[in-house]
Amino acid sequence: MRPHSPRKDAVVTSLIALLAIVLVALGAGRVLGPVMTASDGRWEQQPDQQTTPPETATETGSATPPVVPPTSGGSDWLGTVLIVLAVLAGVAVLLLIGWILWRARALRRPEREEPEAPPEQEMLEVEEAQRALHRAIASLDYAATPEDAVVQAWLALESGIAEAGISRRENQTTTEYVVDVLADLDLPARDLRTLADLYRQALFDRAGVADDGRDRAREILRRLGESLRESTDEGAPR
Repeated sequence: MRPHSPRKDAVVTSLIALLAIVLVALGAGRVLGPVMTASDGRWEQQPDQQTTPPETATETGSATPPVVPPTSGGSDWLGTVLIVLAVLAGVAVLLLIGWILWRARALRRPEREEPEAPPEQEMLEVEEAQRALHRAIASLDYAATPEDAVVQAWLALESGIAEAGISRRENQTTTEYVVDVLADLDLPARDLRTLADLYRQALFDRAGVADDGRDRAREILRRLGESLRESTDEGAPR
């Protein structure tokens, strides 16, 4: 796209404005027109200089007074009104032209290209999953209650998955987000469901989780880690 030249627009606008002013002036001249005078009961165009018609003598010898043209008071205000209307029309044309030029310039302005978002990772890597599981197991020992321990472990899993570049879909809950990502690694679905149930109980159940909830969560996380290592060993070349 060729760069836009503001100077070119200024020249075009000036020429159009000059043309509009000339048209307004010509319109005003046509509105005023030449001086009109009456002769023999008819209006005729006369030059600007007024001449006094000579007195003519009648058959009786008496002088006939010259014909006095009627006053043009009625046409004066009409001409003024037409001039004002012509000027207003010229101003309106200039404003319209200016708006059209501004609009054309805005349409030619290139849109800012938004930076492309980095591609999202579709599947969690084994190393990233192991790191998230280790972090979840470690967080169990720092919580004061079993409920807090389960919640902190789950949040550690969620944080590890998010840091790996896997985003949660709009139609996914946080529970579905973690379960779906870990299930893609062929981890035991039963252990994933049990850990998700513990998380829901810790958050929403008034009774909370049992006293052994911390130990149950630790055991599930360890089994998930072992399953992950076994699947990695089976897929490794021998």
